[in-house]
Amino acid sequence: MKTSLFVFAALMAAALTQVAQAQYGPGPGSPYGGYGPQVPAMGMPVGYGPEVQATAPSAQQAPIAGVCDDDCDPGFGCNCWYGFAEFLYLRARDAEVAWAVPIDGATDSDPLVRPPVQVGRVGVTDLDSQPGYRVGFGRFINEASAIGFTYTEWQGNTHDALNTVAPNVLRPLVTHPSTFNVASDYLDGFANYGIRFKTLDIDYHSLFAYCCDYQLGYTLGIRYGQLQQHFRADFASNATEFVDTQSNFYGAGLKAGLDGERYSYNRNLFAYGKTFLSLLGGESKASYLQGSSFDPVIVNTNWKAGRLVTIYDLEVGAGWQNDCGTVRLSVGYMYSIWYNVTRTNEWINAVQHNNFVDQSDNFNSFMAFDGFVTRLELRW
Repeated sequence: MKTSLFVFAALMAAALTQVAQAQYGPGPGSPYGGYGPQVPAMGMPVGYGPEVQATAPSAQQAPIAGVCDDDCDPGFGCNCWYGFAEFLYLRARDAEVAWAVPIDGATDSDPLVRPPVQVGRVGVTDLDSQPGYRVGFGRFINEASAIGFTYTEWQGNTHDALNTVAPNVLRPLVTHPSTFNVASDYLDGFANYGIRFKTLDIDYHSLFAYCCDYQLGYTLGIRYGQLQQHFRADFASNATEFVDTQSNFYGAGLKAGLDGERYSYNRNLFAYGKTFLSLLGGESKASYLQGSSFDPVIVNTNWKAGRLVTIYDLEVGAGWQNDCGTVRLSVGYMYSIWYNVTRTNEWINAVQHNNFVDQSDNFNSFMAFDGFVTRLELRW
């Protein structure tokens, strides 16, 4: 009985030793390599120890940071830094300003009481797609998290012109209605409109699920944002008249979002999507100035108020990366929607109606930007 127990214990010890070596590798002092002194095994066949030692891992064979030695490095891999540049080609939506229209003759009647008869197209300043950019850099904390900085800027401008011949005239749509008289109609008009936004982000990005086929992550950060609008219209015949307005927002707040990537079989191609929500507390300011060649200041007013602006961003697209994922190219389509902002046409409408308190009509609308995004990213 004792002999049987001894044999059974010896077999169990040998089996456990084999499992431990297969799972964790040889330890210090092991005859199979290890990191300690190589002690020959008692009763080991000649040549067995050196063969195992030659194939066992050693400290000199450990992976070097920053060098990709696997077919798949999940997450952010073995990189330490990243930098990217994006080309934006966006168009502003829900931002147009109707500024003038030809009518069938000069009149001094209040256009809000007795609308004139239109005889031509409405002059509108509506921006087309125009370029912008976004750049950023950051540090990978590990294969599943990073911290980064991103700066975005886009600026668009447009202009429009109208002219007519007597007896028709141009009726301004952006001047104060109480200033209308027979001399308030013109033969020529020109309008210019510009919009610019800027954002600066500091983000912490972390992956909560990832492998060689996909990755899913979240972003937490802070954002500073600006939205600036400037409109001017000039009218001319025997005299000249102009309207100049500005509407700006400046604010900062929190940002949160989700993102994901899905890879092809060889990981060179991928599809991606990301969405963010930002809450910016700040201040809106607006000004309105109307003048003429006879009186440079006919109407002059300004307004400001604290605001909480919500920005919703959405982007989807596809791209290519090299085998190590250190060079990445992608093309996508993005939307950026700014809620609770003061648009130029709303501000002009508020001045014309002397209504600065009814939030159902003014100062609480949204402006959207959408278009294509091309990105080049390097990781090292």
